[in-house]
Amino acid sequence: MKKWIVSLLLLAVVNPVRSQHPKPLFGDSLRQDMEKIREAERKLKTQERELEKKIQERNRGIERRHTIRIDANTKDAEDSLFRIDIQLGALDSIIKNIPIPKNIEIDEHRIRILQDSLLHSKMRRMERPTERKNIVKFGEDVIVGRNEVVQGDVVVVDGNATVYGIVEGGVVVVKGDIRLASTSRVKGDLVCVWGNTEMDPGARAGSTNVINPGKVFDKLFSSKVIPSLFFLIRLLRTVFLLGLALLIGAAFPEPTRRVRRCIEKSYPKSLAAGIMVFLILPFLFIVLIITVLGIPIAILLLPLAIAGAFLLGITAFANLAGQWLLERFNVKNASFILCTTVGILVFEAPSLLGKPVSLLGPLFAVFSILVGVALFLLVWTPAFGASVLTRFGRAPKTQTKQP
Repeated sequence: MKKWIVSLLLLAVVNPVRSQHPKPLFGDSLRQDMEKIREAERKLKTQERELEKKIQERNRGIERRHTIRIDANTKDAEDSLFRIDIQLGALDSIIKNIPIPKNIEIDEHRIRILQDSLLHSKMRRMERPTERKNIVKFGEDVIVGRNEVVQGDVVVVDGNATVYGIVEGGVVVVKGDIRLASTSRVKGDLVCVWGNTEMDPGARAGSTNVINPGKVFDKLFSSKVIPSLFFLIRLLRTVFLLGLALLIGAAFPEPTRRVRRCIEKSYPKSLAAGIMVFLILPFLFIVLIITVLGIPIAILLLPLAIAGAFLLGITAFANLAGQWLLERFNVKNASFILCTTVGILVFEAPSLLGKPVSLLGPLFAVFSILVGVALFLLVWTPAFGASVLTRFGRAPKTQTKQP
């Protein structure tokens, strides 16, 4: 113990300066390291705070860029009715959690009612009711606004009528549609001719009268009355044609024989003449119309001449066809009336039986149409051409020999 005390005293005497400034137990290097660590921690916290600020600013910018703003306003109002801000990030998370339905149904009427309410609610508060007198329009659409009151009737021809406000009278639309919004009030009746009427829930009106001739005709055509009526019309036409043919044959026997002879001996020539005349007739009609003096000929004489040529030619052709058929059944020396009647009935058979045959199927319908086209081309056309070639059955001019 004494040795330790002596050694300490000697050290104090030998190094007085060092005794005045004692050296720390762990040295200065450890303290400097600790200060550097604290300084690094402070810098790290500062950098973390700056990074957090940058992240927050970036998120705010993303939210601004990915935000949908919806403004609903009207044309007459400067301020919007409502405004909706939707963040796409929140919307995406919401949509991901929503179960997807299998069938989505959209009620168009409710959507339209909501749209009308949104568009006109602001106008209804801002504007005063506007009074209008009777409205009559031709070829234009009529719209009665929500804040409009019509002191009378609304009549529209070849146009549509849309009512949002009040009509003291009735609404009449011809060849158009009537639409009443949920806020409309019509104290009179609704009359719609050749159109449709549409009323939203909440609309008020008197009695509704819809007259649609198209639907009436569709019902008639789908029934059994109209097909029977068409068959009766065709039958009457056949009887009328037969009567005219017999009358022409009795009144003009010689011209009928000459036209028949021309068909029998020169059928290709008669067919070509008929086609040629059909091609020339439109140009001839135009030329006659252009010239003022030719208008009566184009309107009166030309149609009569065409009808006369057809009737004379079909009479001669029917007589020839009827005689040929009767001879195949060993009926000889048949009268003119019998031959002509058989020929007319044969020519009119496709027209009389075309509708019943077409009901058997599409192939039969196509076959009936083809038979009608062939009949016109092979019968009526050469008959008309033979009448033109023989100049309505006139006798050929005799040439006198010069001595």
